[in-house]
Amino acid sequence: MKALAIETIKRDFPNQWLLVEVTEAKDGTPSKGIVLKVGSRRHEIVEEIGKNRDKKLFFFYNGITASPDTAFALYLPPECRILLLRTESGNDLNSFA
Repeated sequence: MKALAIETIKRDFPNQWLLVEVTEAKDGTPSKGIVLKVGSRRHEIVEEIGKNRDKKLFFFYNGITASPDTAFALYLPPECRILLLRTESGNDLNSFA
């Protein structure tokens, strides 16, 4: 499958949970990737994370989830790596890879 710009992926899959294999990053933020799984239910995508442990992953919801002041927590198994990313507004965001 072909690597696409993250902005293209966001445009093509609105209001969906996405699991993307990161193929290129700029300043620690994924800029290109290969879509591995798309779904409307988070648990469908979380199940795929364990199957792709050898890849650098970007897991996110492409839509409005809550107000900007809301914090989220997500449990992943200890063998998953964690990357620190920044949102477009400059806020830190933990991404699981």
